Amino acid sequence: MQLTDFSIKEIADTTKRDELSGYMKRDRPDFVQTDERVWMETFRIDGVHRVAAVRAGHSKDIAEHIQQLDIHLRVNEEECDNDSFIPEATVSEILPMVSAEVEKRVRY
Repeated sequence: MQLTDFSIKEIADTTKRDELSGYMKRDRPDFVQTDERVWMETFRIDGVHRVAAVRAGHSKDIAEHIQQLDIHLRVNEEECDNDSFIPEATVSEILPMVSAEVEKRVRY
């Protein structure tokens, strides 16, 4: 599996950032966001365009000094239309690669 064309951008518009944070919090209420910033990543996995949102913090059951990333991989529209989603095993390979790229580029 090959990750290419990685790009990351902080969501600077506070309204959009807060809206995205709200969606992420709803999907993972056990995550404590410790940095108000939220980032959007675009990249290709084996040539397929992907988008993910990321926030920094930690799970409620993890010590506060341990920082983690909460990564939300977006499902492409054509995957929804065709009912052909990424297998969990593939997602579990993608997320560590995305996390490593975020950690190289963002200080949180």
